[in-house]
Amino acid sequence: MKIGSYNFNMSLILDEIKKHGYKTVLLQAPEGVKKYVFQVVDEIETKTKAKVMISTDPCYGACDIPVHAAKQLGVDLVVQLGHLPIPNLKLPLPVLFMNIVADAREEESVKKAIEKLEGTKIGVVTTAQHIEKLPQMVSVLKKNGFIPVVGKGDNRIARDGQVLGCNMSTAQSISDKVDCFLFVGTGRFHPLGIALATSKPVVSANPFTLEVLKSEINEEKKKLMKKRYGAIAAAYNAKTFGIVVSVKPGQMRMKTARVLEKKLENAGKKVYILIADDINPSLAKTFDVDCLVSTACPRVVLDEAERFEIPLLTPTEVDILLEETNKYKLDTLQ
Repeated sequence: MKIGSYNFNMSLILDEIKKHGYKTVLLQAPEGVKKYVFQVVDEIETKTKAKVMISTDPCYGACDIPVHAAKQLGVDLVVQLGHLPIPNLKLPLPVLFMNIVADAREEESVKKAIEKLEGTKIGVVTTAQHIEKLPQMVSVLKKNGFIPVVGKGDNRIARDGQVLGCNMSTAQSISDKVDCFLFVGTGRFHPLGIALATSKPVVSANPFTLEVLKSEINEEKKKLMKKRYGAIAAAYNAKTFGIVVSVKPGQMRMKTARVLEKKLENAGKKVYILIADDINPSLAKTFDVDCLVSTACPRVVLDEAERFEIPLLTPTEVDILLEETNKYKLDTLQ
């Protein structure tokens, strides 16, 4: 089925509903897909006996399943469009992850990126929306004399070659085997994350616009490092810390929060554990703390920290603050 510039296998959803006799379904989709979901609802309700409800809340990834809403509503199945599953994430109700494949120009974007690649051994990484075209990307590189290398991620990663905003293990698994990374996808966060996690050159190729970035990624890395060390320095004299724990199923890290709590208390700090579904700047205004530490998705800190009135750190940045290390390490969900 085609919705907007994306395609997915509608029959898999219909078959799953019919197989189990599901009567109520909660449909979840990322922002760019939401405007097309009525087509999906109509198809399900026409071809099965199920009734479908649509989640209007933001959907940040496979980590962000509306478990509470689904339980409150008593639905039989949650269908999330747009993401691959997180293999090691255990959920308390049936969830069908339906990846959607972008209608893009992946092969052409790889050809455009060739002149900016360094060396011959190229690590090829992408996101779920383009993962089905990975063999074609690899083929283009081989035909142009390169040795493409595709990594395997940890238990949070569903497919070889796939990276998440919160997990760059696929790239890290081959960082010592490649001269350079080629990321095929949109946005700058993923290639920036790869650069931070591997310290290797990264070329980013956008398969929609055919824009190719390299020096821009390196410059953003430098700017981000300056900002993050600035945030750590700003927290140096902080006495009271709020450690934020997300209730999103794939982002909840209470064990990490407790480890941080002990470290900070041993350093003479006062610590409070804050539970949140949405981590936003109002936390800094509502609670009388000097510094916030987010144990949720690292993108919350790297994307949103400047909106907070007080320093907002990741767990790995706390280690630098407490002088346990002087090397910056990208926070990762596993």
